Amino acid sequence: MLVVPSIWAEAFGYVVIEAMAVGCAVIASAIGGIPEIITDSEDGLLVPAGDCAALGQAIGRLWSDAQLRRRLVSQARRTVETRFTLTQCVKQYRDLDMRLAAGSAAP
Repeated sequence: MLVVPSIWAEAFGYVVIEAMAVGCAVIASAIGGIPEIITDSEDGLLVPAGDCAALGQAIGRLWSDAQLRRRLVSQARRTVETRFTLTQCVKQYRDLDMRLAAGSAAP
């Protein structure tokens, strides 16, 4: 399991994606770009930033529930394979660039 207890707004959590890709269950703070990567209880667990009690509960929950760990790991790999491949990232950057050039950053 990877625990990312950030208290500042991570712009983008590469370590989160890397852990998800190699089959590591992830618990992370719901701050910055991390909630754009993890969907809580679907492919990882999110806790409020700075909430030590919630973090401890999430660690205990994941530690004691092997079925939950397996499900999160399986879905996390699918998330990485469908949303964070090089092809997907290049497409998203290209689309953003085209929107910015057209005067709109909205998706």
